[in-house]
Amino acid sequence: MPWRGPRHENDFPSLGWALLDWWSEHLANPRDETQDLVFTDEQAETLVEWYAVHPVTGQMVYRRGASRRSKGRGKSPVEGG
Repeated sequence: MPWRGPRHENDFPSLGWALLDWWSEHLANPRDETQDLVFTDEQAETLVEWYAVHPVTGQMVYRRGASRRSKGRGKSPVEGG
């Protein structure tokens, strides 16, 4: 889908929204295989920002990333997906 332009301040194009939809439909919750994977708002924001796309060139904004967070902060679903 082409970039429609910003609707809000600090709005940017991202593949993260499509990835969140796909992962939510195709991946199971790691703690309960019968449940769908649901990302927290913070995890979803991180993924959307991580997969940002330049609005003019269409290239990925970030080529590499690192996450350093304390134990139990939900790193596995985000970085394992």
